Amino acid sequence: MNIIFFDGNCAMCHWAVLWVAKHDNKKVFYFAPLQGITAAEKLKNIALPDSIAYFENGNVYFFSKACLRIAWRLGGPWVLI
Repeated sequence: MNIIFFDGNCAMCHWAVLWVAKHDNKKVFYFAPLQGITAAEKLKNIALPDSIAYFENGNVYFFSKACLRIAWRLGGPWVLI
């Protein structure tokens, strides 16, 4: 399961989620706020960032590494990022 965790209080994070959802042609991503129950369950004992975390195959990525993994997973021209 590929979950993008984002800051539920951040307008820029909401914009980023909308952008990824628009370009997720394969529908591989799920989205959840860092302040929610899903984040509390999946990211136990992990110091959460204030911006973005990406959960993929049991691994958690933060910040730029999360963004690069998401771009790679989107495929197409986004792989070149």
